[in-house]
Amino acid sequence: MRIISPFRDYYDSSIGYGIDNTVVFHRASRELDVNAKIGADVPIMADIQDAVRRFEALKGDLTRRSHKVRPVYIGFCGKVYQGLVTYIDPKTGSMHELRHRDRNETETFMWRLKDAPEAQLDVKLVVRFVSDGAMNTLRDWFADDHLRCFDDVALFTKHQMVSFMYSPGWAIINPRLKDFEFQRLMGAVEAFQEISMFISGVLGAPGSPMIELQDKDRIVAHGFDDRSFRQTSHPRKSKKP
Repeated sequence: MRIISPFRDYYDSSIGYGIDNTVVFHRASRELDVNAKIGADVPIMADIQDAVRRFEALKGDLTRRSHKVRPVYIGFCGKVYQGLVTYIDPKTGSMHELRHRDRNETETFMWRLKDAPEAQLDVKLVVRFVSDGAMNTLRDWFADDHLRCFDDVALFTKHQMVSFMYSPGWAIINPRLKDFEFQRLMGAVEAFQEISMFISGVLGAPGSPMIELQDKDRIVAHGFDDRSFRQTSHPRKSKKP
């Protein structure tokens, strides 16, 4: 797979393992207008938010968010992954209230239990993680599922996209995944291979501005080879004198 993009991401380094020039990924990042009432962003935002609502209805309601954490979703190659984001106080190692962020603090994304600060695993959070309204800790929340994700291939095929990020009030198509520490969840080689297979096997349809399959790859996919449409030449018979 060749990547054409104005920015680099963490999995770009895997290009060195070999390039399949038959698949091209035009990776252009675009922030969506989450409050749009008309325009191209409305249907895709509606579908992303609907997917999030269906997931939260199944796995736990995060609509009453804690002051210290908020949900974040990464859509990647037909799956949607749910994580949490917080700010860590560099002096104390504790989670800081999101609205009181210090300029020296950076966002910390948590995709698995091991990503959460050890000292904060059993701190009660003001959030209703599960349907019974119980107060839960980070340890409880991550223990609910080994990996919080769900399949929604239809969402990706409908909008011909490879990835997106959604958090309340913010959405991006083709985000720089490194900015959301997605490498904690999926390594560079695996992510690169997933994208290549998803483009060629799922999104490889004509007309997508983001996905491109070369003609020779389409020929092979239909059971032909590079000689199927060539006319075989035969030596001319010499005329008898």
